[in-house]
Amino acid sequence: GHLPIGGLLFGSVDMDQGSINQLICGVRQVNGMLQILDAEKNNPSITLGELQQQLESKFNIHPALQGFAFYNQNQFLTSLLAYLCMPSEKFYDELPEIAVALLHSGLGTGMLDFSGSLKSLIRHLRNSISHGHVDVTPELMFSFNDRGVVVVFNYKDLHHFCQALAYWCLTRDVELLKF
Repeated sequence: GHLPIGGLLFGSVDMDQGSINQLICGVRQVNGMLQILDAEKNNPSITLGELQQQLESKFNIHPALQGFAFYNQNQFLTSLLAYLCMPSEKFYDELPEIAVALLHSGLGTGMLDFSGSLKSLIRHLRNSISHGHVDVTPELMFSFNDRGVVVVFNYKDLHHFCQALAYWCLTRDVELLKF
């Protein structure tokens, strides 16, 4: 079924058990980190390293272990969900019809095999995320599929794209003049 939330329409998506497990683990880890941050909010001497150690201890994980990377997966997908899917489509009407190939290198789009405009790229990414058509490899290659249009980012470029997109959402500066 579909559930309308704040003017948005969220629907159920067919996911395999591995994807469901990954989603749940990612959300639990984020919630665990938020719990740790809340518990330490009045501790001005706590360091980031100590917070990381608490998280590693709580979930019995370490950044060097295989499988740790879905922190990054969760962060990117959560960021893109917030930047692309939560606002209505009209929010992006102000995006210029500039070709992706002509965009500032700081946007993380330089290596994309995509011949359309920035507005078109945003629409395809938004649809892909909204409908759950995102695949992530163990090497952190993110593949977004919308009606046969496939856009693939590596994690470094996706990081730059997420940061630049957030910057655009706040400033409407696609040329990254002050980024």
